[in-house]
Amino acid sequence: MNVPLKNGRLFIRLLGIVLFFQASNARLSASSAQETFPSAEDRGWIAQHPVVRVGVDPDWAPFSFRDSQGRLQGVDLELLDLISKHTGLRFEVSTKANWDKVIQAARAGEFDLLASTALSPQRQKEFLFSDPYFNFPVALVTRQKEPFLISLAQLRGRRVASPREHVTTEALASDYPELMLVLTSNTSESLRMVSNGKADATVVQLAHASYLIRDLGLTNLKVSGITDYQFDLRYAIRPDWREFQIFMDKTVMSLPKHEVAEILSRWIHVEREPWITWNTVKPYFFGFALLIAAGGILLICWNTLQRREIAHRRRTEVALKAAHDRLERLNDDKNSIMQMVAHDLRNPLTGIVSGVEFVKFELGQKADPPVLESLNEIMGLSGRIQNLVDQLVTVTTLESGELTLKQEKYDAKMIARRTVESFRTVASGKDIELKASYPPGECMATGDPLALERIVENLVSNAVKFSPFPSVVELELEVREDWLILRVKDQGPGFTDEDKKKLFKKFSHLSARPTAGETSTGLGLSIVKALVTALNGEILYETKPAVGTTFVVTLPRHLKG
Repeated sequence: MNVPLKNGRLFIRLLGIVLFFQASNARLSASSAQETFPSAEDRGWIAQHPVVRVGVDPDWAPFSFRDSQGRLQGVDLELLDLISKHTGLRFEVSTKANWDKVIQAARAGEFDLLASTALSPQRQKEFLFSDPYFNFPVALVTRQKEPFLISLAQLRGRRVASPREHVTTEALASDYPELMLVLTSNTSESLRMVSNGKADATVVQLAHASYLIRDLGLTNLKVSGITDYQFDLRYAIRPDWREFQIFMDKTVMSLPKHEVAEILSRWIHVEREPWITWNTVKPYFFGFALLIAAGGILLICWNTLQRREIAHRRRTEVALKAAHDRLERLNDDKNSIMQMVAHDLRNPLTGIVSGVEFVKFELGQKADPPVLESLNEIMGLSGRIQNLVDQLVTVTTLESGELTLKQEKYDAKMIARRTVESFRTVASGKDIELKASYPPGECMATGDPLALERIVENLVSNAVKFSPFPSVVELELEVREDWLILRVKDQGPGFTDEDKKKLFKKFSHLSARPTAGETSTGLGLSIVKALVTALNGEILYETKPAVGTTFVVTLPRHLKG
């Protein structure tokens, strides 16, 4: 079978199969540590509790589910058997009609332990939780005809099926209230609703989705993207068994890695196509990367030529009118090209990110360090290209006068909090503490929520990017009658007098440099200034060299159309 690379989706499929095929040929080495048998104290506890009652989800394939004979099987049952083999502890595994009933039974004391349980604030009040024993990304699943998705925000106002009593359902309801959640009994029902058009998408743990789509024969479904959520599988333990919680953490860590890997490989896998090799895909992959790089260089060169053309025509007063008309046409062409390139780059970029996440998941513990390093580098480069594309598209929209501000109600505090939280990992990596304060209760406003999100995102991003290690970045949101006041304060180098002259100009690079070698397009503050102006607001700043800078943005709470 010889299939050409026709689109981004096929490319990602081939990439995933190739890397999995390479990794699967390498044997996972056995754990170098000696098997850790239970201590005398552990054996005493086991003697007093020889049988542990375990509750599992009956519809959680491939981790736990009923086969055609009604018998329970899956990864979790085999992992419990492995623990029993190494410790002598006996597990009595059973289930109920659905996961909701299993949770209720555990609350009533019918089970001592629940497998594959996700952590949530409510459940922490009811159970003890082990450390995660597996971790999987959470995927977006849609019908084949739907485009790839970058984020859950793209599903605003659409129907998203999700099971009751699942932690991802709680997270969706809290983080994305604009989604139309359709509650179901289990993941199989959610997938079927998407397949028959009764829902537009569902959010499923990747391994679970991969198994069920194949097992249920839902050939019109696909994984359209990877969310920011991670699904940690833990054991939920009755609250009075603290010793057992410690015992389970020690035992899982001491299990021979090759035996755990064998269990996973029996249940979670991809179909191999042995005719494909890395050499087959490599020309396409690097060719595509070169195409992206060339597109970025083309955009930069195009803007450089435009500025030179403008300067030349201004010096030629005789041809001023003709130059003006020509510049308008060139600017239209530039905007069209930027929009076209941005559109053509988005889907492949999303495909690359989704594909790399899928490959990392499929490789799991079998991944060679060089392969993981290459995948992480691809993720980093893709993110930088995506950010550049987003910034250029925003500038183009503002320059062309095509920016259309929405008129809808939104919670300014929720947007500010969500945006700040998205930077915590980056800030933590630079030993920067992010502090945020918000007014009590909801902070409702009328206007364009995406514009506010871009303003907060650029100001916080700049503060983290140019702040030293260690330091503090503070965000404060305040409501004063009909105004929203946003303050972002850093402890960076501040602005020189020369910096102040070009602070809000496009492509301007100031005296300060990113403290961890990050890239800077010189577009962030110009975008903030343009958006604040479009929203009939005001942006001011206070700066002291070697002390820091505070930006203060004042926006009308209710934007008039």
